[in-house]
Amino acid sequence: MAAALKVRGWTVHRSWPPFRRATPATRNLQLEDLLALQRARSVDFTALVVGAFDGDTNDPTAHFIQQHASRAVFVEPQPGPASLLRERISDPARFSVVQAAVDRRVGTRTLYVVRQDVGGLPAWTEQIASFDIEHLRKHAVDVPRITDAIEAVPISTVTFESLLDDEAVQHLDLLQLDAEGFDAQLLAWFPWHRLRPGLVHYEVVHMASIDREQLGARFESMGYRVFPGEGDTDDMAVLL
Repeated sequence: MAAALKVRGWTVHRSWPPFRRATPATRNLQLEDLLALQRARSVDFTALVVGAFDGDTNDPTAHFIQQHASRAVFVEPQPGPASLLRERISDPARFSVVQAAVDRRVGTRTLYVVRQDVGGLPAWTEQIASFDIEHLRKHAVDVPRITDAIEAVPISTVTFESLLDDEAVQHLDLLQLDAEGFDAQLLAWFPWHRLRPGLVHYEVVHMASIDREQLGARFESMGYRVFPGEGDTDDMAVLL
């Protein structure tokens, strides 16, 4: 109930009056609040995770999905992390792993990844695979050796439409995206005419300010309310 009130601009207090108008400073709305809210208003919590990596590292929704989701589809194009993800899946009857990347068409495409057999690279570099090689090269400012470790890998691609069809997804409670600067494009490709996820959690740290603002405005026009996530690296859009 507290999360539902916060989404609508109110906070709950123990003193009178118990319900007061919230400000950004007093709202204190966390992703966990919105996940719990969406679970409460769902019959069978269903999640789609794009850019799932190994199903654990830097995914703030991973534990909740494992504990509470009736169904979840994890999409990860890199073979190594996808294999770890399959091993980590606790219940194959509820969870499925699609080793592919979401694109505008079904087929194959070159994905640029960081090879981990090059010594001296931070562990996080394995997580920055992208269709855009420049996204990897820009990290050379902090990790000069990364340019020597970039590898072009052909991977399978799916569309959101084909993915929803193949996995027989009828509704979505959570759409979780972590696509290394590709989130805005993925959200532009999502078939909003077909499904409206109750909660969308997406990365904005690599997004230009104007793109972030325009995306937020589009969400608002579709009946969502957008809130910043923790650390200002992600945004959360909840369907009202």
